[in-house]
Amino acid sequence: MPTEEHILIDINSVLAGHWQQCQALLLESYPGKLDGRAVDPQNLINLLAKLTLANDDKLLDYVESQLDAVECLSPEQYASLKFTDHFFSNYQKNLLLDPIISQQLSVLRPAIAISLLQQQLPWSDQTGIVPLLNTIFFHAIGCQASLGRAAERFSQQLASIIQQAGTLSEKSTALQIFFEKEKARVNKLEQRLYDAELGTLHAKHASQLSAKTLNQFMAGKKLPTVISTFLQGPWRESMRLMIISDGNASENWQKILRLTETLIWSFQPFDNTDTEYRQHVYQSIADISEQLREVAVGLHHSSKLDEELANIEAEHLKILRGMEIEYHPFQLIDNTDPLLSSQVSMSNSLIKSAAAYDEGQWFIERDDGVERRIKLSVKISQAQQLLFTNFLGIKAAQYSFEEFAYRLSSKMITPIKTGDPFKATGEKMLDGLLQRHLQQQQQAASEAAIEKEIIRQQEISRQAARDKALKEAAAHVEAQKTARLKAQQQNEQLRAQQAQQKQLDEVQFQLDKLLVGGIVIFYDENSKGEHCKLAAVIQSSGQHIFVNRQGIKQHALDKPQLTDRLLNNQAKIIDYGSNFDSTLETVVNGLRTRK
Repeated sequence: MPTEEHILIDINSVLAGHWQQCQALLLESYPGKLDGRAVDPQNLINLLAKLTLANDDKLLDYVESQLDAVECLSPEQYASLKFTDHFFSNYQKNLLLDPIISQQLSVLRPAIAISLLQQQLPWSDQTGIVPLLNTIFFHAIGCQASLGRAAERFSQQLASIIQQAGTLSEKSTALQIFFEKEKARVNKLEQRLYDAELGTLHAKHASQLSAKTLNQFMAGKKLPTVISTFLQGPWRESMRLMIISDGNASENWQKILRLTETLIWSFQPFDNTDTEYRQHVYQSIADISEQLREVAVGLHHSSKLDEELANIEAEHLKILRGMEIEYHPFQLIDNTDPLLSSQVSMSNSLIKSAAAYDEGQWFIERDDGVERRIKLSVKISQAQQLLFTNFLGIKAAQYSFEEFAYRLSSKMITPIKTGDPFKATGEKMLDGLLQRHLQQQQQAASEAAIEKEIIRQQEISRQAARDKALKEAAAHVEAQKTARLKAQQQNEQLRAQQAQQKQLDEVQFQLDKLLVGGIVIFYDENSKGEHCKLAAVIQSSGQHIFVNRQGIKQHALDKPQLTDRLLNNQAKIIDYGSNFDSTLETVVNGLRTRK
């Protein structure tokens, strides 16, 4: 029966897998209606236990089609089946199994639904589903339909075991026996491959390392033809044999590296006037021949060895005699291979991370749009070589540590994570449902807050209306008071303006009466007055020229400036002057004009 009690979903309890909380989350995420008589829980479990589904069938649709007309699923049952369909669909999308295998797992969907109906999360330890699916995932990860009949036969045998009657535990046991037989068969093939390829892997490593080392030393250098031919021929063979016999971590290998570098350095052009450097070259040449013979004779026996060493000595003799060396261009070894190029160097950290993978790790390799699954079967650290096989135990690829690191960094090869995709998918789905629940809660809380805010605003509006009437009355009284005050201020301003205008008019009247010869007292900052006489009024500029009693010019003010001083009591007219002075001014101005 559907529960009537609303359960508050707790985040931590859901993440911890508490069933009551998880079921509440499923009911909220996949709501169903009880439109009839709920089917008996045990009858539903029995129906699911006998059910065999095709890959594309929906569990919920099939179950509802099998119910009587008066029966229906309870909300809990509906949520469990709906979640099962959704969960298994996501699981298959996230599962890195080839469709030839993943499609066989559809028959396990009813078991997932049964665990939910029995109030258990499918990925919990009690259900037995996780060990079964993880066993299949671990042992079938490399199977591909492109492997042909062998893959098809494996898929059919796997399907027959999964579909057989019995408990999940019994199916897990049967699968374990089946996979152990397959593993034993593949192990035999891989052991034979290891025995056959071991020498080849060491030889390939020695060939690659000797070529790369020489490329690094010779790149950008000038060498005579006989020297470059020697280095890339007999000397490379000496290096290759040294790697095979002693390894590239030995003291002998370090010795041959130093000797190679010194030999190439001895042939580089130098300034003959540098006596000290020339002497150093001469001393090195004396030691090189003996060291070359010692290393070369100890590693390989060539009928032309004496001839080759003689050619080197002949070139060195030219240097000792001060003769000109003939340099000729040369090609680096296999320079089209990026891993042998002197310009390419894989970082040690990248190589270490590539070498850290253990035998048995599966990878997906993509080449020209073709995808294949390969397993690291043999790792030889000394030779720095990796051997890969396919699902059938047949050799699929062979790479050095550097080649493999290059392919990893270029995303040409990616490792297949062999964790627990079933549990990871389930927990990710629950987390997604939980996040949606939290978002809905936040939205509901937001809507409730909005509604509360609307009510509050309405109450505020009503209170504001009440306050408005009181404020309007008070405002009317205040407005009248303000109007009266404003009128009073305007009247005062008008009277002030009128007084100011009257004063200005009075000053203008005084100025109009002021004639040449008039007396004006000018006051300084200390209110000390000085009597000055208006000596002249310049008509062109309007300036009034004032002189003191000694006849010395004291002030030259235009009419606005003089008006300003009179208004501010900085000047005072005490005598307006006579017409005689005005006539004299006219005469003076006339004389200035004629000049």
